[in-house]
Amino acid sequence: MQIDPLFWSIFGLEENKKMPLSFRDQGAWTIRPPKQNHYLSEATTDPLELAADTLDYSNKRLSEIKTVSIEHMLAEYEPIAASNGTRRTIAVCLLLLLGREDEALELCGDKNDSVSVFDKDSGGFTHGNRTFFDAARQWILANRTAR
Repeated sequence: MQIDPLFWSIFGLEENKKMPLSFRDQGAWTIRPPKQNHYLSEATTDPLELAADTLDYSNKRLSEIKTVSIEHMLAEYEPIAASNGTRRTIAVCLLLLLGREDEALELCGDKNDSVSVFDKDSGGFTHGNRTFFDAARQWILANRTAR
């Protein structure tokens, strides 16, 4: 629940924090983790059996994810330096949530204004002429000086 508000702060979209929770699922300007597909049963097409399998699987996954930490989530993106696109955006936000600003800044890369925004890895997001990594770099540096 912390990653979207941080992402919005980085891009200066504070108004998104006032949106209903459903916005996080259906709205633009939200970070979505990579999708995972799971096959519950190939042996049946019976709706009641499939419903029971779905409920069992959901309960099992819920008990597994109750204890997932930010560190655990970040470990899924190792090696972080090899991440690109939205995976790298998520890694930058997770590093910031852990207070690991130097690593997040390094992951944002060097600012290169001579390169078109369309030729850069945008992290899956651009706003005006800034990529997510441009915005994150600025946000990190501004928040360091604000302390």
